[in-house]
Amino acid sequence: MGRIRRQLEQIRDAEPGTRFNEVYERSHVRSFAVRVTLLAVGSLLILASAVTFWLPGPNWVLVFFGLAIVCGQSQWVARKLDAGELALKRWHDERWAPYRHKRALLAVGALVAIALAALLGWYAWRRGWIPHGWIPGLD
Repeated sequence: MGRIRRQLEQIRDAEPGTRFNEVYERSHVRSFAVRVTLLAVGSLLILASAVTFWLPGPNWVLVFFGLAIVCGQSQWVARKLDAGELALKRWHDERWAPYRHKRALLAVGALVAIALAALLGWYAWRRGWIPHGWIPGLD
């Protein structure tokens, strides 16, 4: 756990726009077979978290572990993640941070998402896709 904590601190303390390239430089493996295996494992973690995202659990952790493994073995991915970090940081500083009504926008977005989920659940229940007796007391 100490090694993982040190690596996370190194990533956190690195300059924005260079974090993922530094991860690549520290953890790049020279062996082609090991590198391909690590890329496959990282990609499978990302894919597994995308497939099971609707299930409760630590799906974001799987995404971050998968991205860390992939960017540690692919310089192209590391460069794209660094560029994406800078673009998101610039968007946040220019557009989101000065926006005064962001809490209201997030609250409305959450309410719309909840209403949409309830509507889809009701529609599925009415179509018979969800059995009527699966919740006790709601027959």
